[in-house]
Amino acid sequence: MMKYRLQELIDIEHFQNLQDRLNKIYSFPSAIIDNDGNILTATAWQDICTKFHRINKDTEKMCIKSDQYILDHIHEATPAVSYRCPHGLIDNATPIVIDGIHYGNFFTGQFFLEKPDLDYFRTQAMKYGFDEQEYMEAVKKVPVWTMEQLENYLFFIKGLITVISESGLKKLKEIEHRKQIEETGRKYSSILKAAMDGYWLTDTKGNLLEVNDAYCRMSGYTEDELLKMTISELEFIESSEMVAGHMQQVVMNGFDRFETKHRRKDGTVFDVEVSIQFRSEDGGQAVTFLRDISDRKRAEKALKDSEERYNLAMDASRDGVYDWDLETRKIYYSPGWKRMLGYKPDELPDDFSVWEMLTRPEDGAKSWQMLNQVIEGKRERFDMEFQMRHKKGHWVHILSRSRIYKDTHGKPVRVVGTHVDISEQKKIEMDREKSQALFKGLYDNMTSGSAIYNVINDGQNGTDYIVVEFNKKSLEMEGKQRHEVVGKTLLDLRPTIDNYGLIPVMRQVWKTGMPAFFPVKMYKDEVFSSYYENYIFKIPSGEIVTIYNDVTHEKNQEKSLIDKTEKLQAIFQAAQNISFIITEARYPEPLILEFSPGAENIFGYKKEEVLGKPVSILHTPDDVAKFPEMHKKMSDGKVGFAGETTLFRKGGEPFTAMFSAYPLFDQNGKMYSALGVSIDIDEKKKLENQLSQIQKIESVGRLAGGIAHDFNNMLSVILGHTELALLHADETQDLHIELKEIQKAAKRSADITKQLLAFARKQTIAPRQLDLNDTVESMLNILRRLIGEDIDLEWRPASQIWSVKMDPSQIDQILANLCINARDAIDGVGKLTIETGIKSFDEEYCSDHVGFTSGDFVLLAVGDNGCGMDKYTQDNIFEPFFTTKDVGKGTGLGLATVYGIVKQNNGFINVYSEPGSGSVFKIYLPRFISVDDITTPEPQKNAEIGGTETILVVEDEPSILKMTRTMLERKGYSVITAASPGEALEKAQKHSGKIDLLMTDVIMPEMNGRFLAEKISATYPGIRLLFMSGYTASVIAHHGVLEDGVSFIQKPFSMADLMTSVREVLDS
Repeated sequence: MMKYRLQELIDIEHFQNLQDRLNKIYSFPSAIIDNDGNILTATAWQDICTKFHRINKDTEKMCIKSDQYILDHIHEATPAVSYRCPHGLIDNATPIVIDGIHYGNFFTGQFFLEKPDLDYFRTQAMKYGFDEQEYMEAVKKVPVWTMEQLENYLFFIKGLITVISESGLKKLKEIEHRKQIEETGRKYSSILKAAMDGYWLTDTKGNLLEVNDAYCRMSGYTEDELLKMTISELEFIESSEMVAGHMQQVVMNGFDRFETKHRRKDGTVFDVEVSIQFRSEDGGQAVTFLRDISDRKRAEKALKDSEERYNLAMDASRDGVYDWDLETRKIYYSPGWKRMLGYKPDELPDDFSVWEMLTRPEDGAKSWQMLNQVIEGKRERFDMEFQMRHKKGHWVHILSRSRIYKDTHGKPVRVVGTHVDISEQKKIEMDREKSQALFKGLYDNMTSGSAIYNVINDGQNGTDYIVVEFNKKSLEMEGKQRHEVVGKTLLDLRPTIDNYGLIPVMRQVWKTGMPAFFPVKMYKDEVFSSYYENYIFKIPSGEIVTIYNDVTHEKNQEKSLIDKTEKLQAIFQAAQNISFIITEARYPEPLILEFSPGAENIFGYKKEEVLGKPVSILHTPDDVAKFPEMHKKMSDGKVGFAGETTLFRKGGEPFTAMFSAYPLFDQNGKMYSALGVSIDIDEKKKLENQLSQIQKIESVGRLAGGIAHDFNNMLSVILGHTELALLHADETQDLHIELKEIQKAAKRSADITKQLLAFARKQTIAPRQLDLNDTVESMLNILRRLIGEDIDLEWRPASQIWSVKMDPSQIDQILANLCINARDAIDGVGKLTIETGIKSFDEEYCSDHVGFTSGDFVLLAVGDNGCGMDKYTQDNIFEPFFTTKDVGKGTGLGLATVYGIVKQNNGFINVYSEPGSGSVFKIYLPRFISVDDITTPEPQKNAEIGGTETILVVEDEPSILKMTRTMLERKGYSVITAASPGEALEKAQKHSGKIDLLMTDVIMPEMNGRFLAEKISATYPGIRLLFMSGYTASVIAHHGVLEDGVSFIQKPFSMADLMTSVREVLDS
């Protein structure tokens, strides 16, 4: 239903102008016509219609027929309804709908969609008596449009209609909103007129524009009198200037609320509370509400007189007091009230919002409900417990007791009350209730039966027990209700209980207070019925508590359960690394039906990911091609496949597996499924390859060690006899010079042997104080041979160097491994640098550098300009068997060995490398400071020192044995020689005198040197020991270093080495 006409909702002039402009652009006639037929806008209507067809009575009928057709079919417009009149002209109409209501139509026309037949129209002119010339000119003015032009224009018109509808809707809403405002204004005017409080509407100059009846009664003036007055004429306290200034403040701030005094018509003064709200409408107006507060002011004065005395008393009290005026909502809080919540008197305003802000929300709603009940007379007092927020954030439990005061008319006007902090009391109550509820909940919901008993003490120390409590499980186990057991004695409930020995146990617990565990078999009619386990204890109240379980079923099944559990556990453990997959017996490609946890572990798929999928996702194409053959074998009852094959994990990673396929048959002997069993042997394969590498290394090591051992023995003989020959050769003779050359060559050979032993890891690890510069210097020649002629080796020794304590062979190993790696990293010609230095790190530096250790260190750095390393390689280079080299070209043990040696000597390594920029390995070895080395010069080896002691020498190499004897005897020692351990034991037993020193080789036939030493020490307690070897010292080495108290001399040795070592051992 239309409330308004279309012309009230749209801007007619605007749309008329718009249509005129459209016609100029497109030469297209249009009009807006409302539902009553009123033409609101029109442009370019054709003369053929207005001057001819609609004037002639006969042709007008056809025009009316066209109009009626459009009106009848306008609801079908999508978006427009079109009609070709009998004269051949086209009219279009589009409905205008606003807020769902049809208000009118937008007409487009008239126009032709094809060139008009002029002969036809000449005939029409003659037929209807039109002036032919004028009529034909009108025909020619009608535009001719193509269908495409029409469709484009109608698309535009659709948008225009939307604009018209939206414009109308906006206007409609504005009209409705204005009416609502007017209606609301009328309602509020009525309300204000009838309000109990006074009401003004003033302009910014203070002129009264509106007043209500309440203020007329309040002031004694009539409405007409007040509307001729200003605020200043009614104001008692403020002057005209002050009122004007006050009004300006209201205009600036938008509102104000204050108390003042007004003068009545009779000259009396009354207190008034004023609330002003500024509105900018109509040049600026102030809406003011006024309340006569004379009665309250008098009451406040009376209260104030007594309040000071009351406050003094309350300040000394722990309770808080509040006084709330219900009319003004002003409230007073005593200092004690604020202190109770952790605030000082000046930290909280006397405002009701404080109460609302600090009270727990749900308690606030309850307090309002109770207050309303008091105000309505349904309750006498306002007594309530609730919680308020303390300044520190916790909740304070408050007990509030209040009284309502009423005016002479019985209206509640004031609430006065006290607050008491009952938090501690509440905590005690809550803890007690919580404990009781917790106990009750736990007790009733125990899965075990439980009973609590009072002891009957009849002088016989507790012969019976009265049931105080039975939990739910106990009642269920006994098949009784609570009233059937509570208050009864234990013997009442179970007359034969004393036969089971339970009461003596309960008596003992009651007397001693010590808990007891008591299993008991229960019988019914002398037949075993159940097995109970009882736990009995005494509680502080003196009552006895029993907790018991009927474990009959568990006991009966325990043995079979244990057997089954052990079997299942064994299967489960065994299946962790074994994959079991059951597939459908489907030809040609089976689907996965079951996927064991072991299969998930090996293949990386979750069970739900593969169920129903073809098993081929796990196999190679070659294996899949064999499925038909495997299916046939298994159908015949044979194993489908057994052996090594390649399978694929999730993600496509291949791995080697032991795989077997077995058929599963139903009761009719038909294969219904197949079981595939797989074991991942990738790791086994890797270990086999690693073992092969290690065995090759060990073989080379054993070969090198064996060669070096034999070579050491020969060098010992050469060096020994050379020294003996030098004793007889005069230094001026050529012979002496030649013997010296032989001695030098033999010593160099001995050094090479030591390095060979170090590479073979057969060198004895004997740490000693080293100058790292000297140690590296001695290694340079062999390192140059290792890296080849294409690589330049640069040696940069530090000018100042500290000592380290290490076995020199370990330095050799470190340098050899690092230089070989550097050589392999350099493609062709390159450079390798070795340098030494000293470094000190403090705790602060180490905290910022992971892996560094504080202290003084000696630096050994090896750098190259090779290919460098990426992040992944750097993270793994010290892992055993990690290598970037091809199979057979690297063991992956070199850098792991370096890392182990450095860590063994309490050092650390840092690696600096970038791909394409080379690598630098920086090794930091702890500085070694020896007090003895600092204060006393190192003793010099002396070939001239000797002695008279008796020495037993055991050596399986005859030439070394003979040479050693000759050296010792020349220096005054008595020497007993033995070529084997057995001969040594025999000679030691037969010797009648004292043997002072046993000097023995480590590795010999029959038994090793250490075992021989133990046997001879049993016969000669206190005998000194000196071990010698040109090979391994593993027998006398313990965790890589020699055991304390064990002396050792390395072959080959000189006479000076021998004499010095023997003397040191004998004199120690």
